[in-house]
Order: sequence, then C-alpha cells, then structure tokens
Amino acid sequence: MYQRTPLLPTSSSSDSVVDVGLKLGRRSENTGKDFDADSKRKVPVSHRDASQLPFTLSLSRLSSRSVLVLIVVAFSVGLWAARLFGGSSPAAHPVNAPSPPILSQVQSSGEDWRKKYEELLNSVKDAKSPADAEANAGGKEKEKGKSNDAVYKDSDSEESKNDAAPSLDDKQVVKEAILNKEKDRQMKELMKQSNDSVAKHKEAEEIPVVGERPGVAPMALLPASSVWCTGDNLNNRVCKFRNICYNEKYQWFIVRNNASVLSNVPTYKQLSKDARFGLVEISSVQDHPYTAWSYSEVSQFAPEFKNRKVRYFKDFTILFKRFHGSNIMHTLHDDIMPLWHHIRRYVGGSMRGFDHFDFNLQQHRIQFTDDYEVAETIRPFQYLSDMNLGFLSELNDDKELITCFRDATAGVKKLTTWYQYGFSGPQGPIQNKFVNGLHVRMVSDYFVSRLGLPVEDLYSESHDIMLRAGRGEKVPIDAKITDNAEKKEYVGPDLILILSRTRNRMISNEWQLAEALEKRFKHRTMFVRNEDHSFEEQIALMRRAKVVIGMHGSILIMAMFCRKGTILIEMYPYAVPSDNYTPYRTMAKLHGMHLVYRAWENKHPENSISHEDWPEALGGIAHLPLEEQKKIKDTPTVPPHQCCVDPYWLFRIYQDTMVDIPEFEGVLVDALNESSTMLENLSKTNILETNSILPPLITGPMFSCVGEGRPKGSLWLRWDEPWNGAKPDHYLVRTRLDKADETVEDPYTYYNTNTTELFVTGFKEGTGVIFSVKSICGDEETAFGDEAICTV
Repeated sequence: MYQRTPLLPTSSSSDSVVDVGLKLGRRSENTGKDFDADSKRKVPVSHRDASQLPFTLSLSRLSSRSVLVLIVVAFSVGLWAARLFGGSSPAAHPVNAPSPPILSQVQSSGEDWRKKYEELLNSVKDAKSPADAEANAGGKEKEKGKSNDAVYKDSDSEESKNDAAPSLDDKQVVKEAILNKEKDRQMKELMKQSNDSVAKHKEAEEIPVVGERPGVAPMALLPASSVWCTGDNLNNRVCKFRNICYNEKYQWFIVRNNASVLSNVPTYKQLSKDARFGLVEISSVQDHPYTAWSYSEVSQFAPEFKNRKVRYFKDFTILFKRFHGSNIMHTLHDDIMPLWHHIRRYVGGSMRGFDHFDFNLQQHRIQFTDDYEVAETIRPFQYLSDMNLGFLSELNDDKELITCFRDATAGVKKLTTWYQYGFSGPQGPIQNKFVNGLHVRMVSDYFVSRLGLPVEDLYSESHDIMLRAGRGEKVPIDAKITDNAEKKEYVGPDLILILSRTRNRMISNEWQLAEALEKRFKHRTMFVRNEDHSFEEQIALMRRAKVVIGMHGSILIMAMFCRKGTILIEMYPYAVPSDNYTPYRTMAKLHGMHLVYRAWENKHPENSISHEDWPEALGGIAHLPLEEQKKIKDTPTVPPHQCCVDPYWLFRIYQDTMVDIPEFEGVLVDALNESSTMLENLSKTNILETNSILPPLITGPMFSCVGEGRPKGSLWLRWDEPWNGAKPDHYLVRTRLDKADETVEDPYTYYNTNTTELFVTGFKEGTGVIFSVKSICGDEETAFGDEAICTV
C-alpha cells in the first residue's frame, strides 16, 4: 500500500532518485527550470523537500512476497540508475540535455569540512582585514556548497558527534569573513570596471573628426546618458541630453547606468496618462500625434550594445522634426521661427565681425528626425548653422551603426507660433496666446541682414505718391529717396508684387490686373513665383514691396520680411469666407508687425472656374454621388470644418478666379490710407520702447515736504520721477495723522494724482501727517513705499 509520508534525506539516500515526471509542471529548486511529464529527468531526493515527492513507500506494511518483489525491482532500478549516472548508456544522457546534479559531487566529508572551517576560523582570528584573512588562509577560496551540504547523520551515532557542525558564534565569524572578502573582491572589480570605463571614455573623446562628420570607431560600452527637462507637460517641455543615440532598429534611446541623471523627467506611467504618448513635442505644432516624441532606455551593460560601431557627434545638436517639409508657410511659421529663438536661447554666443548676430553659427548643428528629404524649403535652415544639416536617411545608411550625440536638445518653445490648423476643430488663431510681432521681426531682420540688405525700413517718396495717384491726383513719375534714407544703402524703388500661382488657385486675369494697377498707382508691378524666384530673391523683393497681393496660400508668409507699413491683400476664391482662414491676417495684426491687411473675396460665381474632374486632393468631386456633388456646388459658403480633406473646402479653394479689377482697386485705396497714417505714427514713436516696466518703490530719499510758500494747515508733497524710465499712469497717496485715533478701523485717507506732487488743505496747523505713495501702470501697481512724515 502506498501512502504519503515525510521523507528526510540522509546520507544513505544519496543515490536515491525519484521520477519527477510523475509530478506535472513542478519546478526544480536546483535548476530553476520547469519540467513536463515527458522529460522524465531524475533529481536526487536529498535535494528536494519531502512535500515535493509524489509518493513514498512504507515497507512495514508490505508482505514478505511483496518485499521480495520490491527487492527485485530495487535491484533493477539500481542497475538502471548506475547505467544512467555512470554514463554507460549513451541514450541516458542526450547531448543537449543538462546532467542532473549528483549528491556525491556537492557533498564533502566531515573531515574536509572541519579542516576547511578551522583554516578559515584561524585566519579570521589572526587577521586585521578581509585581505589579511585571505592571505592567512593561503589565498584559497572556499569551495561553494561544502558547508551548506554537510552530511547530517543520526545524532545517537559516534560518527555524528565527531562531525558535529560548529557553534552559531563561530559560524557567524566565518560568514562575516567570507562576506567581507566578497565585498573586497567586488570593490576591486568595480574599480577595474571604472578604470576601464574612463579609458574607453577618453578613447571615445579622441574619435577623429573628418570635417563635420566624425569617423566611426568601435566602443566597448556606449556613453552613459543624462536628461534634464524643463516644463510640466508635453506642449511646453524641452529636454537637454548628455548622450542620446539612434539606430534604425532601436530608434532613439538613452543609455542608463546608476550614475545617470534624470531631472524633471516624467515616468512612463505619467506619460501614459496623456492621450498622445510622448516626452516632448519635437515640433512647434501642438496637439498632433506626429509631433509627440520620446526615447527608449537601454542598460549600458546590455550585451546587445557592447563592442558596437559608433559615430559620436560632439557638437551641440538640436533634434527637430519638420512638420511639412515642402510648404514654405509651415517651414517659416512652424520650423524656422521657433528654431531661431530656440538656438538663441540654448546656444547664444557671438561671432567675430558679426556682433549683430544673436548666436554663434559654428557651435551647433540641426539634426532632422523626419523623413523629408532636400527640397527648396530647406534653404532657410541653412542660415541657422554653418554646419551641414543632418538628415535621418544618413543615420539609416548603416544598419549596424549607432549614432550618438553628446549634447543635444529635443522640444522647442512655441514663442512665435500664432496659428493652429484645425486638427481638433476649425482652424484659427491659437486661443489665449499673445504673440509679439517684434519676435517675428527679429527673425526676419536676421535673414535680411544675412543677405546683406539694410534692416532699416527705407522708403522712397512713392509711399505718398501711390496714395495720391490712387486718389486720382497728378503725381511725378520718378520718385526720389526721402531724407531719412539719404546716404544709406537703398534697395530700389517701391514695387507692387503679385504672388502668382501657375498650377491651381490661379488669378485668370492677373496680367490685366497688373497693367491696371501699374497704370493707376504709378508703380511697377512684378510677379513673384516659387518656380521663378529663390527664397533669397523673394526676400529682396519683399523688402521693396509697398503692396503684396496674392491668393490664399503658403507664399503669403513671405510678407513677414516686408517693411513696416506694407500692405498685404489676401484674395479668396468664391464661397471661401475670409474670416475662417486667417493665418496671414493674424500675422499682419500681431503687435509690432505693423502691416496693413485687407481681404478680398470673390463674390461673383460667374467669375469662378471650378474643376470637378480633378483629383480628390485638388478639389475634384466627380468621385462623389451626384446628390453630394450638387449639394457642394449649391452651398453658398464653405461650412466650418476640421483639417484637411473636407470636400466642400477642397472644391472651393482650388477654384481659379477672375478678379473684378475696379472692386479690387477700391480695396487697395482704402488700405493705402491706413498705411499712410501708420507710417506717420511710426515716425513719431519708438516701437521698441515698452510701457510695461513698473517703477521702483518710492522711498524716503525721493520725498520732500514743501515748506516755503505753503499756506498754513496744508500738506504739500513732492517725489522724484521713476529713475528706471517707467511711466506711471497715476499715483495713489495714502495719509494718516501722526496721533490718529487708534479705535478707528481704517485711519488712512487716499488721494489720486497724475503728477509727482500732492497739495491738500484742511489740516490743523502743527499736525504731523504720515504718508506713503504707490505707482499705478494700467492693470499693474506697485506696493506702497516707505512712510514719511511732514508737519503742516
């Protein structure tokens, strides 16, 4: 009969084995591997807890015949086990199968154990350090498992008494000695690793640089990374990296070890709460999945990343993702302007001979993280750094190569972006955001100066001539340079520019329009086309433009390079409401831009040419059901919609337009009146002077009590104008009597004054009046300054 009884391992059971295949899915404590019923692997009983055994045998309950049968079976099993563990049967140990541990291989005799113990104990007692203990012990390491696997024998036997284990106190001494020795060994190993790491780091620092592209060199370990971030969410976070790497297989990743610094870096759990998973927006476009970016982490000691080919850039690198690499509006609004201010902030510096530059062009490089290749719109980026631009395709050339950037940033501030494109609702200006047009002007002035053009807004007399001609007055044909532009470089007479389109959304009578404008307004009219004029040529022409005219489209962003007072007239095809598509109107009206904006809409359906059979992306609707086509054509205005494939919008925006010339001329005359007024006001003001500076506190030395000529019983105070150039709207003076009634809840009296003095009568002669003054500037105000006293 079989029964489950505890079975403790003894020395006599060292050769016993149990078929663990009977216990399905059990996990061995020795190997840490799972077994299945087909493995039939043998594990020594002495290595396993009794509770793990599938069954045990109780010989006391068996008959003599059964005992005889068991003896025969045991003998057979013994022969089988001997063949299995003795290696006589090749089939018993498949080549790829791990050999089971044998108790005799991990046990030691009592004498060996005691000898080793006494040797260690003596070495510890005589030693002053773990190193001394190791030396005293003859430098021999303790064999693993000998003390732990000592043979336990029956406590009544003499042999058991002779082999008794040492006392707990002695064991503790030995244990501490072994631990200390192990710590010492680990410390030496860490020091060796540290020295190797320093040597490898120095070797990495000396990687030869070929031009601006460093050579490739093997690295035993990738350089460890650190990350410092500012900002508290995906939209405003900017991160600086010490060592960030890229490979086409792994994408962007940092290399972690215990010395890595992660400052203000959100956890993976925190990032997962955002609908768009990402650490930063690597473009200035907000709330779009395309712009969310993050990195992975790898261990510096991961085998996958040891002894790899590495190209190591030591220049300061700006990681950036272009939003729309073939569109000049997106290039300037979404990429160039935010990048320029980012470089100004994080790079800075100056260049000899170019003190007016806001940063050093030779200390940073731009690395694109997008798949766009070289196009005409890449030209503006080349003005932001003297180093070659980095393209993602270059990083993907060698599949095994890892490219690392020693110092880099990811994420940009959205200082100058003023428009959103309708990804989560209808497009329009970014709500609750103030963009300073002077920050846009800083970027445009930079490009103008890089091209050698005068940054000053130089005008000919033609800005008056154009208005007078538009009003029908007789004017001279040849304009002269005004006095304020004399003796300065001049770029030529003012122009009327028509931004011409040649493929779609065309002005069908643009030549007639140009002739009419030139005839009436006495100015040369020129066509500017992306196909005919480079980025630089367009800037030069914009600096001469008095009027810029164009159909709604990306090229209108070039008006950012125009002089102050320039007129921008945006034209819209039939049924496209100008109030719903306002990126260029918004730009023109930014504080500090000082452009005059007008919108002209084609209100005449007969002057519109649609293209129903064109591709869907270019406004074609032939693919739609006839009922839907009719509905689109009968809709008088494009309804509000999200970006970017609304058929109502595409059908209308790609129409060609014949301009009603007299109607358009009336719009231009109205704009010229505003431009004239704007230029007159600008000539009298300093647009850089700010009124938002708060004055300093008005303190004691700034006060004076006027005594001479003051009537009796009157208070006459004066104080100095703010020394910092602030211009308060008015002042608030607070007074109280020197010996006021303390029971009064508010003993103060308040007076407003627009000047820096206050005269008040009605006091008793000889009374002391305590006063203080605060300055008020619009919605802002200072605190009350020092209190002083005057005797009336």
